[in-house]
Amino acid sequence: MNRTPLLIFLHFNIFVIAYLLLLHYQVIDAVPDEQNLLNWDAFWYHDISEKGYVFVPLQVCNMAFFPLFPFLWKLSQLSALSICLLNLAIFITSFYLLVWKEAVSPIFLLIMLGSPSFIFFGLPYSESLSFLFATMILLGYQLKYSPIKISGFLLAATVRSVSLLFIPAIIITEILTYDRKQPKRRLLLNLFYSIAACASGLMISAYVQFRQTGRWFYFLDIQQFWKRHWIVPKFPLTTYDPERIIGVDGAAFVIGSIAAFHCLKWIFLRLRQRDSHPFQNIPKAVVFSALCLAGTTFLDTFFTFNLKGATNIWSLNRHLFCSPFFLIYLLWLVRDFKPEKSGKLVIALLLICGTYFTGVYQHTLPFIFYLTFFCAVLVLKFADPFKNYLILFYLLSVFIQICFLNDFLHYKWVG
Repeated sequence: MNRTPLLIFLHFNIFVIAYLLLLHYQVIDAVPDEQNLLNWDAFWYHDISEKGYVFVPLQVCNMAFFPLFPFLWKLSQLSALSICLLNLAIFITSFYLLVWKEAVSPIFLLIMLGSPSFIFFGLPYSESLSFLFATMILLGYQLKYSPIKISGFLLAATVRSVSLLFIPAIIITEILTYDRKQPKRRLLLNLFYSIAACASGLMISAYVQFRQTGRWFYFLDIQQFWKRHWIVPKFPLTTYDPERIIGVDGAAFVIGSIAAFHCLKWIFLRLRQRDSHPFQNIPKAVVFSALCLAGTTFLDTFFTFNLKGATNIWSLNRHLFCSPFFLIYLLWLVRDFKPEKSGKLVIALLLICGTYFTGVYQHTLPFIFYLTFFCAVLVLKFADPFKNYLILFYLLSVFIQICFLNDFLHYKWVG
């Protein structure tokens, strides 16, 4: 019997009860309404749904955002509260489709659902649609069914600017997992259809903006007005108000770094073992997920801006944790990954260095989350008899999740 629907129902009940209790005892004080839900990116999505794209020279404007989610909002004519419920429904459906055939422990699923970043699935953001289409990509890889994968690439590229991340990941995934016993024609066709789908989604998005503003690909130029540019990172990394959120951003940074380590290791093995196929036991969905996590971490660390003398990784927790790539990769880590001694050493060094690279040790509650997050991963991996104690970490995550939502409603940055 699949218990995923029951666990989703349980989590949402725990969340609502905990939210009401914290509200009653004035630990939090915000209730979602039509005004406070339209903060940060939600304001811009609502603006596009109401007015369409508007070009404003030499400053921020809504052309930084892709069209599919605001188009859905406009088409549905839903209020801010209602679009949040629709986003929740999309996310729940996607989450269920992603894990329904996986052998996953209930506590693992609860920990995933309790991720603080998951509040964005219940906000007027594009995260739910991105999660749905990325899930289609991963299911396409898992089921070896190209139409659903190609559709996922096409649609995902109309929700967010993921094409420049996906196209290299597609190429590397196919090369790493290519079995030389298979005809090269299959490899080339897989590459062609997937890349064409990504490029088509990008062109559709660019064309929509061009029709409304006369500007081609302005979502690239406008990044400078959102303070994003190429930099050499300055450590320790930071974020807006690290006292609240650097623990979650720091955990995301380390997960992305571990994924990058695995990607580099796989590339090295592939280059060294040219006449063999060293990836029979690593699914394509895992390889693609690791590449996306590593690429996202690289972009959010090197394509950003400095804040108070340190590099700002201001959206990393949302970009990593609110993706099915994180779930699939972490599931592989705790269930199927068999580390060698050298691999254990590198991962241990990344965990320790991540503490200093992010400066998370300077902040009490974020450091507690950071430590307990990785302790939970280690328990899931190596200490199965103790996994029931992870309910304590889940409850801590739910508390932070609620605090994140309360902060968002007060126009504070959370990811």
